[in-house]
Amino acid sequence: MSNQFILRLDSHMLSDFQRCKELGNLAHIQGWKTQEVKQGMTRGTRWHRLMEFRAEFKNKRISWNEVITQSIGYLAADGVSMEEIAFFIGKLSQYQVKWEEEENNYEFIDNEVGFSKILYENDEVLFIYEGKIDALLKISGKLTVGDHKTQHPGFSSHRYDLPGYSNQFMGYCWAAKTSNVMIDYTSWSDPKNKISDRTFRREFHPLDPQLIKRWKESTIRSYWDTLIAIRSNEFHLEFPHRCDSRYGMCEFFNVCQYIDPRSKLITLNSNFKQEPRWEPWTHGEKDAEL
Repeated sequence: MSNQFILRLDSHMLSDFQRCKELGNLAHIQGWKTQEVKQGMTRGTRWHRLMEFRAEFKNKRISWNEVITQSIGYLAADGVSMEEIAFFIGKLSQYQVKWEEEENNYEFIDNEVGFSKILYENDEVLFIYEGKIDALLKISGKLTVGDHKTQHPGFSSHRYDLPGYSNQFMGYCWAAKTSNVMIDYTSWSDPKNKISDRTFRREFHPLDPQLIKRWKESTIRSYWDTLIAIRSNEFHLEFPHRCDSRYGMCEFFNVCQYIDPRSKLITLNSNFKQEPRWEPWTHGEKDAEL
């Protein structure tokens, strides 16, 4: 029987532990999740599902009418209102018109591809990096990692996504053995509005393979740092410079203002709920040999 300590992290977990060990502890070890459900995140999750239906169409497995029918059925089953369903279908139809011609040089390989890959292993530890790639495709013959992002039009800016400094994009390229990224942006403006250069846009990023190699080396060190925190049960706060991010203040900002454990627990119970460990994908559902 192996005595290895197994540490599995996806890009979000890794980034949280790198940002602040206490953030990683509260969010991913103790499993506290905010009780607030944000519309943007819910819409993003549903949009990803619609992109799966569309990928089936691009691979000539279903017709466009079937994409629409399956999308409506999925949204209705998920409790979406008729008005919101109309919003999604309008946006999906605009998306198809926008990209249909450009995608003549695309080969769609697969969508929502889950993976678990060994990052580092010795007799003591097994570090596993895992995730779910939105889309694997070939663009002009080059294997490319595709990622769907949904945004408010005012949030669309180059400064918000830096693939060369992202655990998600660097890790996905490392896992897929490629260095090409395509970010597919869709804005949540009303489909009845005029389509602008922010409504639908795609950015292509060829990454330096040496940068991906450096990411791997740096990430292994981050796994060791996280392992030390877990084994010692000492999760240091990184404040105040890491409390704020591009998405706003850390969700646990008010919790970490308390030193007394009882006050912390009261604040957590009032604003969060404990849930099982987040899994980026269901193992065995669509595992990929990347």
